[in-house]
Amino acid sequence: MFSSLLYGLLLVAIGSLFATVSSNVRLARKSKLPIVLKPIDAVNPFWVLAQPLLLPLINNLPWGLGKWTRYNHRGWLFHDKFGMHVELGDAWMHLTPFTRTLYLADTAACQEVYKRKDDFRKPTHLFRILQLFGRNLMSSDGPLWQRHRKITAPTFSERRNAIVWKESIKQAREAVDTWSQRGLQGTCDTHANSMTLAFHVLANTGLEADLSFKEIEHPPKPTYSMTWSRASNTVRENMLLIAAIPSRILLSPLAPASWSKAGCAMTELRRYMEESLEKGRQNLGHESAGSGNLLSALVRSLGEAKEISISQNEGSTATFSGLSRADALGDIFVFSLAGHEGTGNALTFAIYLLAGHPEVQAWVQEEIDSVYDDCNMSTYELFPRMKRCLAVMLETLRLFPSATAVPKLAQKQQKLHINGLEYSVPPKTMVILNITAIHTHPKHWGKDSLVWRPSRWIKSSHISTQTLGVRGDEKRWEDEELLQPEAVHSYGTITSSLEVMQVRARKMHGGER
Repeated sequence: MFSSLLYGLLLVAIGSLFATVSSNVRLARKSKLPIVLKPIDAVNPFWVLAQPLLLPLINNLPWGLGKWTRYNHRGWLFHDKFGMHVELGDAWMHLTPFTRTLYLADTAACQEVYKRKDDFRKPTHLFRILQLFGRNLMSSDGPLWQRHRKITAPTFSERRNAIVWKESIKQAREAVDTWSQRGLQGTCDTHANSMTLAFHVLANTGLEADLSFKEIEHPPKPTYSMTWSRASNTVRENMLLIAAIPSRILLSPLAPASWSKAGCAMTELRRYMEESLEKGRQNLGHESAGSGNLLSALVRSLGEAKEISISQNEGSTATFSGLSRADALGDIFVFSLAGHEGTGNALTFAIYLLAGHPEVQAWVQEEIDSVYDDCNMSTYELFPRMKRCLAVMLETLRLFPSATAVPKLAQKQQKLHINGLEYSVPPKTMVILNITAIHTHPKHWGKDSLVWRPSRWIKSSHISTQTLGVRGDEKRWEDEELLQPEAVHSYGTITSSLEVMQVRARKMHGGER
């Protein structure tokens, strides 16, 4: 009796699965786009966690049964570059039994999707992992996103950019001094040091901290086991673990050492951010406190906050006059995470690439020598004149972008123009703007699309007449978010840091400066 019931339930489950898959395939075929089948979605939580164990086994299956993992493992977009788009076109669809994902590498279509914010919404469920401390700009959409944006965006002003430039110069000088004091031993912690430099710039200019790069060689302040930078990076590296396991278990005496470290980092990072908010509250109204930064804006929003409910469902409207304390902590966390991670990674890759291309070092040094003769390095007026330094940064971000893709969600059926033709996007379809493919596709960048060549961004070879841009038929993906004022903070940090390192290197090797 029991076995018959179990057998019946199994048949019902198989039938239901078959019906779901058939319905999904019919919807996908209506789009008239190429379809690639796979058994599980790339962002399925089980698959994300089980990949390290299952990938080697699946890849070794006979008869090509594991071929689907090529485009379904963590980081596959970065590794594949434009490969799948060469095979299938600028738009194609991934299909699982329950999900549809459209991958786009047509620049015009990507811009259309990005601009139609009501038709293609932010899939907030993918960003819930960023809500470790509270809702924030990255994890929200609709009215709540607008409120977070309204509060934080004004803090990224031209005046703040000048402050960021000056602080970047200071931190870069301290970094080079610290490295040079080690003599020929140098440093093997380039990435960690770059992340520290980027975090200190953000914390000092946006959160009223007073961090020095030299602190990496000193213990944290009393009652702490980690520095603010180390706690932030540890949380970043263990976000999946922290999101999945409650803090009380992470901090349990029986927990593994790696869990305890993650739990401790989470606790201490919260303390650092709480102290920062309290410092901002005490300094509010004092001109010497650096009013106009991110911290002061968040503290002011706390005074305006009201207990009201916000719905992010389509068609809902809401008013929200401030942020809760948890949301303020959430914004501090996400700005420090996204802000310093992208900048630190870009600086790391730029240093590695410059080290491997001495001809580019000489090319950049020529510009620095020319501009440095006319201006003090600490002045922000240098920033727009450092076109070769900016070209190094842009070329580095082209090949090593901060985000490999931008996800959007079509809640209803939508029409989309791809390569001049109109296609139908089924409802509940995830749309992936494939930034890596656009940044590397030969049709945009030529045969050397995978070559790091910063000079491609300079229209004129002579320093006095050079302008920043792309030449010939080379094009770039203009994500509007990269054109926002806050991006200049990253630009300034990287450009000024590269500039200091180049000048100091010349001094150390007996150059004219």
